[in-house]
Amino acid sequence: MQKSLSIFKRYSKQCLSALARQINNIVASSLRKLVRYLCKSDKEKSNVAEILSCIVPQSLVQWKSCTDSANKQFDYVGQNSSAENFVADMCCMDVLLHECALQVPQSPSCTSKNINLSKFLIDLVEHILRDVIETTCYKFSSRKDCSALNPVGFKTLEKVSMAKIQVDGPLLIGPLLRAVPKLTS
Repeated sequence: MQKSLSIFKRYSKQCLSALARQINNIVASSLRKLVRYLCKSDKEKSNVAEILSCIVPQSLVQWKSCTDSANKQFDYVGQNSSAENFVADMCCMDVLLHECALQVPQSPSCTSKNINLSKFLIDLVEHILRDVIETTCYKFSSRKDCSALNPVGFKTLEKVSMAKIQVDGPLLIGPLLRAVPKLTS
């Protein structure tokens, strides 16, 4: 993880404008915070291990479907959203990722222990994007909000998630790098 962050930071320094570099640095900082959060104590490591023990084969299939959809949506938004709709589309993409993650199944024994794998997966993504989401997405916290405030963009995002396209790059990072010019416009 540290090596990936170092490459990400080097890319920012060498290839991006000041504002784009600042946005990438926020994401990189959030990734570092996530690593520290997950590894901060033996108790936390134990909690993570217990949550991960809740994964069943179908969990991975569903989560991969969620992340593939999010990557397609992010890539689409980065390349096709207008400057005025960009933030609304990004926020509604986050709503759709949450909905999808809530469908990730877990071992029945974990449900009886009040362990929530879906919440854990959502929290992982939120740790990375929290600073951006909290400052820009307060009006788009649900499907209802997105349908009312961004109806065309929201319907398009739902269609894009079903498209049979492949997006290069790890979850959110590849599309983020392609979206940076839009973020800075």
